[in-house]
Amino acid sequence: MEMNPGVRPSPRRLGAVAAAEALLVLPATVLLAASVIRLLQPPGREPAHTIGLIADWGLGHATPLSASILLVAMPLAALALGASTLWRRWARDEQLRRDAGELVALARRQAMIGILVLGAGVAVAILAAVVVHVITD
Repeated sequence: MEMNPGVRPSPRRLGAVAAAEALLVLPATVLLAASVIRLLQPPGREPAHTIGLIADWGLGHATPLSASILLVAMPLAALALGASTLWRRWARDEQLRRDAGELVALARRQAMIGILVLGAGVAVAILAAVVVHVITD
């Protein structure tokens, strides 16, 4: 199915789909992030105390059904929406397929740089964890 070169998919529709996806995963992201962040410091210290209150409030009001909707159904809906939109766009947009091919070729050519960046990022994360540990002890 070849797309007419003069007709491009609507950026407004694509933006609406991206916004809907973000809104579908936002509540679960906030609650899960709050649950993780409150474990980084003792409960009496800020910001862990405030974040702990948010997490306790959110998780304390959740029934099994609402937790299932929040943590499973909404992210699953975001995945389905994004995957179906990407699938349709991939089938119709020749330029997207060409750009993806160029991106893969670029990634192959620069794989060693990617590994170096990944190693540096892991080193920064380890050092940050050590600094947080030293500060909190």
